[in-house]
Amino acid sequence: NGGNSPEGNSNTLSQSVNQANTQTVVTCSATTEVYNGSPFTPCSATVTGLGLNQSVPVTYSDNTNVGTVTASANYGGDTNYKPSSDNKTFQITPATTMTSVQCPSAGQTFTNSAITPCSATVTGPGLSQPVLVTYLNNVNVGTANANATFNAGGNYQGSNGSGTFQITPATTNIVVTCPASVTYAGGPVTPCSATVTGPGLSQSLTPSYSNN
Repeated sequence: NGGNSPEGNSNTLSQSVNQANTQTVVTCSATTEVYNGSPFTPCSATVTGLGLNQSVPVTYSDNTNVGTVTASANYGGDTNYKPSSDNKTFQITPATTMTSVQCPSAGQTFTNSAITPCSATVTGPGLSQPVLVTYLNNVNVGTANANATFNAGGNYQGSNGSGTFQITPATTNIVVTCPASVTYAGGPVTPCSATVTGPGLSQSLTPSYSNN
């Protein structure tokens, strides 16, 4: 009797495993920061997925100067996980400044010209520089006013400062000029002249006499 030998059959089963989805989230602790001259790094990032939970480095656009800053995080993925990314923004706002005017406490003597004895400085985070001073009533005797303004712009808010000082009277000098001798004329003689001088001042005066 002839018999048939059964042939063996074999099947190969292949299965592919897809990468798991991930989610990267950037979280910022502040939506605004006030300029202070240093970089701000208020944000952090985390990537999560099936069996995945870890921090991700955050990179920033210009995060020092006034303006909108973008904080970004990117998870590159691997054989098990898909990549993902996220970004958030926050604002850097201008810093306050203080402008101060320094004027002498001692009176300034009248000179018949504008007197400009004051100086001004503006300060703020990373800022310290002179400011132009303008004056009012700084020629004649009395109270003079000094003012300085720092204009807002860039990383700083504007500010103003003011001060005063006193202008005091100048000394004067009177000179009387007379001849050495005058011939008796039977009545009062008035041979003398007088002049007063000082800053911006030169004028004649009428002398007064006794026993003339």
